[in-house]
Amino acid sequence: MGSIIKRSALEFHGRKPASNVAMIVNGEIVTWDDVMAARRAKMDRRIKNKRTAGIRLWKAWKLWIGWYGTGLMGGWQAMISPSVGDRKWVDRDRKWLKAEFMRLWPLLLPLGNDYEQWEDWKPAFAECFKRRSQLRKPMGVAYFWWNDYDAPRLSLKGVSPCVLCPSC
Repeated sequence: MGSIIKRSALEFHGRKPASNVAMIVNGEIVTWDDVMAARRAKMDRRIKNKRTAGIRLWKAWKLWIGWYGTGLMGGWQAMISPSVGDRKWVDRDRKWLKAEFMRLWPLLLPLGNDYEQWEDWKPAFAECFKRRSQLRKPMGVAYFWWNDYDAPRLSLKGVSPCVLCPSC
């Protein structure tokens, strides 16, 4: 457990600390220069966060749809990922992307309700964008651009270059 003794407490107890001593933390003297440097660093961090909070970087994402023959999660499943090992399950975690993907790759006539359209669209996508086979059924893979906020796109035409570079 640590202890902090402020300058005012030292003066109250009859001590005469040097003029640049702000406090004593765990037996270490903290000067006013240290305190002000920490405050400036915190302000710089907050200002940097405020400047970059509205910028959402567009990254290349991969959509793949495959057949899984397990009993619990069986059937056609859609996954997206921006990098290796960082998967998002569209059918459960990103349900609002279903309509966006069907808009990006219009493979079927819009017949039936949303669920039926999605379930019919997944095998059509896998067949159209076949990369390999899984359990003797096609696995489809396609790439798109997304900033994890706006609607996904197939190209970055019309996107401001400032949004693309992390240095701005």
